[in-house]
Amino acid sequence: MMRRVLAALLLMGVSLEAQVSFDRLLRSDGEPQNWLMYSGTFKGHRYTELKQITPENVRNLEPQWVFQARSLEKFEATPLVVDGVLYTVQPPNDIVALDAHTGRIYWAYSYRPSPQARLCCGRVNRGLAILGDSLFMGTIDGHLVAVNAKSGRLIWDAALARPEAGYSLTLRILDTHIRTVEPTAFGWIVCLICYQPFYSVTFSYLAFSDRARWQAALPEGYLLQSLWGFAILFCLFIYAWSTVCFGLRFSNLTHRGIITSGPYRWMKHPAYVSKNVSWWLISVPFLDQASYAEAIRYSILLLLVNGIYLLRAMTEERHLSWDRDYVAYKDFIRREGLWARILNLFGRRPAASGGL
Repeated sequence: MMRRVLAALLLMGVSLEAQVSFDRLLRSDGEPQNWLMYSGTFKGHRYTELKQITPENVRNLEPQWVFQARSLEKFEATPLVVDGVLYTVQPPNDIVALDAHTGRIYWAYSYRPSPQARLCCGRVNRGLAILGDSLFMGTIDGHLVAVNAKSGRLIWDAALARPEAGYSLTLRILDTHIRTVEPTAFGWIVCLICYQPFYSVTFSYLAFSDRARWQAALPEGYLLQSLWGFAILFCLFIYAWSTVCFGLRFSNLTHRGIITSGPYRWMKHPAYVSKNVSWWLISVPFLDQASYAEAIRYSILLLLVNGIYLLRAMTEERHLSWDRDYVAYKDFIRREGLWARILNLFGRRPAASGGL
């Protein structure tokens, strides 16, 4: 009996430290010993400033404890760590509080999802959020529940969607919060001149396409025009694919996360490259039928437009390079990107910096 009382008092002593104010969340980068949200901090770097583990001593790490989940489903969650307490989930929708030092389970909360939940990709849950003494979890049947972080008791349960209609919450659905904003006026200028109302003024002086299109400019021939048209469609496909890969993260002047999937696996600026190449293929200014002088003029105008997008790429890279993840991504593209692979075919090594 005394042992149970002591255990209860110990649990109360630990759980009383679970208060996480909004101010703590805003300043979470000042608590590297804790992991107060999905990505660690609002910056979304998913990087800890702790220095105890180094390349020199990592070989000495040994297991201290193991948590055996009561589920055979896959794990896709990032645990929260708050003042020595680790909060995690086990599929489909259980919350577990453990002692981060020993692995001892303090409490477990089990949610029973509706059998009508229709899932596409497994009964997974990607973790929790915390504010005050409350833990928040989205469920696979479209509910949002709040659980007391001290006791594991349900506080409230809100139905956000109907599971029979195919809705579920696996979270994290969005990763769109702003990390940083373009810090220079020049970066804002080269971006904004590409959009209305500035676009009409800018490109009235750079009207490279006020002339015959590619169908009329190219020599007659079914094969050549078919291949040319296919190349244009391919560029437009890459441009659309690049835009879709951003999803809700799409932003021109803010950093909302690094995209490494789709065409970004092969180059840093697939949207800019494909758009500008498509303009050359569509307008073919070098084949102007009026005169060589007009061909040169239109080509120079299009080169100036290309220069604007080059400046956009340069300012964006300078902005994003404050992020360690982007620096690592740039290095990967330099070594493994499309341009690096083309150079390797000719026995040449990519430069130490640069690339598309």
